[in-house]
Amino acid sequence: MSLDVQRAILAALEEGRPGVVATVLRHRGSSPGKTHHKMLVLADGTTVGTVGGGVLEAEILKRCENALRVGEGESLKLTVGEGGENSIGGVCGGSVEVAIELLPRVPRILLCGGGHCAFEIAKILDQLNYLTEVHDSRSEFATADRFPNAVALHTSAVGDLRESVAGFDRFTHVVLISHNHFSDRIYGRAVIQSEFTGHVGMIASKKKETTVRRLWREDDGLDAEFVARVVSPLGIPIGARTPAEIALSIVGWVVKTVRESGPR
Repeated sequence: MSLDVQRAILAALEEGRPGVVATVLRHRGSSPGKTHHKMLVLADGTTVGTVGGGVLEAEILKRCENALRVGEGESLKLTVGEGGENSIGGVCGGSVEVAIELLPRVPRILLCGGGHCAFEIAKILDQLNYLTEVHDSRSEFATADRFPNAVALHTSAVGDLRESVAGFDRFTHVVLISHNHFSDRIYGRAVIQSEFTGHVGMIASKKKETTVRRLWREDDGLDAEFVARVVSPLGIPIGARTPAEIALSIVGWVVKTVRESGPR
């Protein structure tokens, strides 16, 4: 098994790139694909590794592309030859059993704000092996010292979030947790403009929530459906008061939505 394939799988998981892994579980006869051969197929068409080449690999590649379309893997038996059950053509005469598995989507959370609560949230997310990125307009808050395990740290003006982060489709959750309601309002506006379809939550008092939702609707003209689906006040109700307790409450919400979304 090539280490290049393993490294590519790990990179795809860390980058949140959808893909499929095809693995030859066993082979019989003179099949070009041998037991443990493995190939990664990404949604953009990139492939790493091989499952034997020729008509066998062409057929498995089609199955991988279909798995990406329908969102479901499969196991299959293929015979390299003419005629007979599961035959795909060719002259080798061997057969293979193959598993096609969707890459699991590792939860990836964008923290819009790097203050006290974000600091505590990131610590818990690290323990869950979830991936974290942090954006803050204040360079002293988005640092490797504060967020040593963050996949990426972004510092720019709040209004430049889309350009700084670039590519919201890799995130499963966006948490608006900046130091004031004005910044969270701008962050939320950027999120909807990015056409983000994942989970969005905003830390807020009831007054802040009401104010920001009104500004989004009336002043910013944001889509009412988006405004309605922003979860706020954010977190599982545990009576949280301290930053650590608030973080526990918010991460509880993240975990709950991950479980409800299923393995993908």
